[in-house]
Amino acid sequence: MLSIKRKLFHGDSWFFMFSIQLLSNLNNGGLKMSMKNFLAGIGLISLLAVVLVGCNGTSGEPKTSVPPTPTATVTVSPSKAPEPTASEPAPSPFVKIEAEKFSAISDKNPGKKDIIKKNITIGEGEQKEEFEIITAIKNGAWARYDQVNFGADTDTGAITFEARLAAGKAAAALSPSNRKVELRLDDPTTGTLIGSFTIDYTGNGVNWLAYEIKSCKLTNVTGVHDLYLVFSCREGVLSVMDMDWFQLCR
Repeated sequence: MLSIKRKLFHGDSWFFMFSIQLLSNLNNGGLKMSMKNFLAGIGLISLLAVVLVGCNGTSGEPKTSVPPTPTATVTVSPSKAPEPTASEPAPSPFVKIEAEKFSAISDKNPGKKDIIKKNITIGEGEQKEEFEIITAIKNGAWARYDQVNFGADTDTGAITFEARLAAGKAAAALSPSNRKVELRLDDPTTGTLIGSFTIDYTGNGVNWLAYEIKSCKLTNVTGVHDLYLVFSCREGVLSVMDMDWFQLCR
């Protein structure tokens, strides 16, 4: 019996030798090599050739395996969380704050401003000054200044409030309760009262043109707060004072 194993098929020579051996076996096996037997052998050889070509893909070349196409790996980086935005730092303590640079003012009289800003000029020659002030301050009006820094602790923080202001003779005629400025933290009515001062006449014979520094002591206060300047004057008085700037001091 012929034993044919696929693993022995390595080229065209095996098929030629196999065909010779088959024809020889047919002859040596006692069979007469008639035309019929010869054609039968050729037919058998052709059938085997077709089968083997189907197994190997080609009659003379070994089947070549095609390596799989590598699949690209896509790495998705996790989205980076947005960094927190740093809040705007509060101003350093002991810096001069312009009075007209308020964050907000009260609105006790609809249609009329409780406080107005005004550019003024005082003095002459080398003594001439041009600057902006707040004026026409109504009774009970307030001006708010956000994020005022009073210092980190009571040993190094602010202990005094100073303001540059001017007041006419009308101020001196008022009772102390009607010419007062209160300093409150974070709320104009219920906020902690940290200091107050009364307004006195500052003129040198000419009303509203002489500016002086007025000061008061502060109670123990530290950290950053919204500062309210709350003004008191008699109803009907146009303005009890003009203010140029204020400053916290040690």
